[in-house]
Amino acid sequence: MPLVDDEPSIRKLGDAVDGRWVKVVGTVVACDGELLVAPLTGRRCVAFDAAIFQYVLEPHPAFDIGSHSGGQLLTRSLRAVPFILEDATGRALVDPRGAFVRLTIDHQQGGPGERIQHLVVADPSFLPRSRAHEDKRYLEGVLEVGEEVLVSGLAQTPRVGDTSLYRASADERVRIAGSADHPADVTDNRDEVVKAGGSRGRRLPTAREGAGGQRTRQHVSGRRIPRDD
Repeated sequence: MPLVDDEPSIRKLGDAVDGRWVKVVGTVVACDGELLVAPLTGRRCVAFDAAIFQYVLEPHPAFDIGSHSGGQLLTRSLRAVPFILEDATGRALVDPRGAFVRLTIDHQQGGPGERIQHLVVADPSFLPRSRAHEDKRYLEGVLEVGEEVLVSGLAQTPRVGDTSLYRASADERVRIAGSADHPADVTDNRDEVVKAGGSRGRRLPTAREGAGGQRTRQHVSGRRIPRDD
C-alpha cells in the first residue's frame, strides 16, 4: 500500500521515492503533441474545465415581477492530458487519469438577465441547442504550459512501453499518478500553490492577462478525470 500523508514530507521531485506520496509545486511543460484546445476561448492547454449554466425567469409569488432561478448546468467538459511537471530538482510525468483536476475559472461571459452581444466560442459543438446568447453563463478555466501548479500523487517508476502516455519528451525517471483509493490531485489555486511553497508571482504566460477576466473565482468541481483502465 502506498504511504499517503495529509502533509507529505516529499515536496521536491529530486527526493521522490517509488511508492511514496509526493506534494510538489512545479511548472507545466507539454509532452510532444499532447495539448488540448479549450472549447470557449480556444486556448491551448494541458487541462480545461468549461461549463454552461442556464437561468430561467420565474414569476415572483407575491409581486408582478419575475426573478431568475439558480443556474442549471446545461453542459460541462473537464479534460486533461499527461504533462511534464518541472521544478528546480527534476522532472516528472503527471498522469491525470483518475485524478481530481481543480482549475481557477478565468473566463466568464453572460449571466441571468444578460444577453451576450459577441459570444466567444472556439468549438461551436460545445454550445446548447437553445438560443446561445440569452440568460446563460459561460465559464472556463485552463491549465497552460508555463503555469505554476500543485500536484499531489503517488511517485512511481515510469511504465515501459506505455505509448499512450510516453513520448520522446516524457522519458522522465518519475511518474506521478494515483490509484482508485487514493486519486492524485492537480490544482492551480493560487492560495494552495503559495502555501505549498510556490512563488507569489503568477508565473503565467502574458497572454493569460487577456483571457477574459481575473483569476479570482475558484471552481472546485469534486470531479475526477475518467480512467480508461
